[in-house]
Amino acid sequence: MSQAGFIKQVIETQRPMIPADAAPEYVEVARGAERMNLSFRFRQGSSNLDNKAIRDLDRLLGTMAAPKFQDYGLLLIGFADALGGETANMKISMERAGVVARELGVRGVQAELVKGFGSALPVATNSTQLGRDKNRRVEVWLRKRDTR
Repeated sequence: MSQAGFIKQVIETQRPMIPADAAPEYVEVARGAERMNLSFRFRQGSSNLDNKAIRDLDRLLGTMAAPKFQDYGLLLIGFADALGGETANMKISMERAGVVARELGVRGVQAELVKGFGSALPVATNSTQLGRDKNRRVEVWLRKRDTR
């Protein structure tokens, strides 16, 4: 199906390599966590969720309800593109993560961590509109809770 240009809608987890240039705080957040293959995307200067994002919230809730994720905490990590100053980018990346956290909270799922990292760790070039669109995101991570 992905060969035809469709994106798989099943949410899965993976343990990605942490970039060597990642901030120590990001490394600490990601250490031992699993990243979901779901990111929430935003328009420039916006922290509003669109219709696809709302559907993705519901898909995430369905995934989190699975027994295998019962002992996992949700981590929401926001990012911005490189337009504007870093202070503004830190603020909007945190706002975006907070919006996702609030929407999940309304639906009964509380995030254990909500953090913004500004324009750090771009996943695409910031020199094109498409690249900047990809960099304005909230990543969804899971970390196993200590159940001792």
